[in-house]
Amino acid sequence: TEPFTCPICFEDYSSVDLVTLAACETHIYCKTCMGQHLTSLITDAEVSRIGCPHPSCDADAQEIEVHELVSEEVYQKYLHFLVLA
Repeated sequence: TEPFTCPICFEDYSSVDLVTLAACETHIYCKTCMGQHLTSLITDAEVSRIGCPHPSCDADAQEIEVHELVSEEVYQKYLHFLVLA
């Protein structure tokens, strides 16, 4: 298959290194950039809008997607914020 260029980092990736959120299915990013995006939102306590990085997309990330893409420490912080919300 053709390599895909991540629209965030502009690096080329094969399909195994790519991710799209189940709720989105349109915007594709490398796992690293998606993980960094979610980590940044969680670190900034922006848990009400954890989702697709695309500016015009309001697709939310599912809990399992967050768990797969961020560190365990960040995931625990995410769960904490969910409880508070």
